[in-house]
Amino acid sequence: MKYVIIISSLILLFTPTLWAYDDNNFTDANEVGLTITNYGTIGHGFSIPGQPSCIFPLYAWRSPYAGENTIWHTEDEWWGVEHLYKGALWIAATVISDTTIDTLVTTGGIDQSGFTPGETEGYEFTPLSDMRIKSTLPTSPYYDPSAISEQDFICDYYDFVNTSPPDNHILLAIKVHQESYVWSYSYTSSFVIISYDITKIRPTTPDMPDTLHNIYLGFWLDTTVGNLAINNNYTSQPNRWDYYDDANGYAGNDGYGNRTALCYEWDEDTDGGYATSYVGVRLLGTAPIDIRDSTQTDISYNRWIFQTGPQDDIERYEAMSNGEISSNVAANYLSLLSVGPWETLAPDSTINLTIAIICGTDLNNLYESSKWARYSYDKDYILPAPPPSPPMTAISNDRMIKLYWTKEAEEHRDPSTGKKDFEGYGIFRYEGENLGSECYPLRECYELLAMYDIADDSLDYDSGYNTGMESIACDTIINGIHYDYSWPPAGKENEYRYLKNGFPYHYAILSYDSGDTALASSWSTIRQNDILIYPGAYPISYDDEETSINSPAPGVYPNPYRTSGLWDGASERESKIYFTNLPAKSNIYIYSLSGDLIATLEHDDPYNGEESWNLITDEDQAVATGLYLFAVEDLETGIVRTNKFLIIK
Repeated sequence: MKYVIIISSLILLFTPTLWAYDDNNFTDANEVGLTITNYGTIGHGFSIPGQPSCIFPLYAWRSPYAGENTIWHTEDEWWGVEHLYKGALWIAATVISDTTIDTLVTTGGIDQSGFTPGETEGYEFTPLSDMRIKSTLPTSPYYDPSAISEQDFICDYYDFVNTSPPDNHILLAIKVHQESYVWSYSYTSSFVIISYDITKIRPTTPDMPDTLHNIYLGFWLDTTVGNLAINNNYTSQPNRWDYYDDANGYAGNDGYGNRTALCYEWDEDTDGGYATSYVGVRLLGTAPIDIRDSTQTDISYNRWIFQTGPQDDIERYEAMSNGEISSNVAANYLSLLSVGPWETLAPDSTINLTIAIICGTDLNNLYESSKWARYSYDKDYILPAPPPSPPMTAISNDRMIKLYWTKEAEEHRDPSTGKKDFEGYGIFRYEGENLGSECYPLRECYELLAMYDIADDSLDYDSGYNTGMESIACDTIINGIHYDYSWPPAGKENEYRYLKNGFPYHYAILSYDSGDTALASSWSTIRQNDILIYPGAYPISYDDEETSINSPAPGVYPNPYRTSGLWDGASERESKIYFTNLPAKSNIYIYSLSGDLIATLEHDDPYNGEESWNLITDEDQAVATGLYLFAVEDLETGIVRTNKFLIIK
């Protein structure tokens, strides 16, 4: 009965809504793809195929900030190195009454393979809100001037459940406001910062604890490192994930006498060289006590093999408060990094814990990323930032792509200085659809085609070539949007008409700044406006049934089609042929030799007269070897033209 009274009063106090447990959000604004929930955990326990738990580097996943044609990930492929099963916030305290002192710990998660949030012991937080998303990027659909980073995730939760409490859970009556921050800058691309504001709820019944004493805050982490390309953890294959080939380490200082509090893990045998990266968690800061002052706080680092760690609140409190630092060891251990104590937490009072989930290509890179995470925290997240990548669009042409973009980035002011420091643009291209595992940093895999920068070199730091923007200036409106620049420059398009029609190309336009005393000139990132596009012939009009030089018959390439063309993917559903010489608005009807209609394609593109087909029928069947007929109907004139193609498998 005790729990029913508490739960009812808390529901009335906070919200009439029972918020859904949401684990569908993951960071993708930099190179760490981390699932973050609205109930105190990170990672998803390898329970959501197609979504990163903690993948680094994140070179093969779809970005919501890029154009709708951007493909970083295809459903049939698994890319990247996973680093995390699950992690969670832990909060420990003592509650003093007239006759007893109770030791209580609320945990967002524990080492357990199967669980139901809010019901299973150890998963003891309940959502108080949906996940809210903000971004400082004007090109983001989540743009908000109040955002802290390029991708803020914000939510609230507390330590009671909507139905019945998990076994052995006695609530502390606390509310957590959680915010996570991500930036795509070169020096911030491999970490995610998470801030927890923990507030004591004012008692509303005699059964609710009042002031908390001797509080410790911690982060529990079940890290595990492996490459999905060779160890697919979402299958029952013989080469499924090996959880026990990892090693753990701890760094207590940064080599300069400063407290670091960084625990980390790596795959000791590197899966044959395919999983060489590191993952860790660092305690960045606490308030109102200062984690950097060893006279104010004790730091504990405990580790244990799966399901052999602390089993109840008393053991968990002891682990969080023992001040011990476990030695480095070659084994797959779970980690608990904790700090405290805060003497008291009175009703309506708040304390803070801020951590960083950090990845690195090797141990030195992990340390370097850890340093920049701490720098970001110390600067209150007001960081040197390059101008954002400009809004852009791409138009497909015959053997060429035409790019258009706006000049909004030129008004950017660096948050750390308040000065306008825009210097120029770079135009980048990658040939292919999906990027390989060697693409980190991502920009290294793209070819720099051209650079244009402002002619004024009166800035304090001038990093460009003073080319000016005149050669690429334009005054063009496409789909109601005004564009200021185009590339290739007007009149020089034929110099760049060498692409292969029907082949995939990624294009991105990046901005760069002039640099300053803190950082050299830096670029915006590929992810902000990358577009995947296929060059193709211009659309034509079917004025009559007779063909001509200016209005040729519809065609297909390659014809004949043979399995595993250069543009094909690995699976059967990634095969492609291209119909060409199409009207801007047209339908394509594909028939078997016996006259059965097997597929209908709709084409609607005023700039491109080609359309691809994946050789899958309308009945979701792969086509067989044989001769096929097709008809193209010009929806503007009603004229129909026909042709044929051969498939050889």
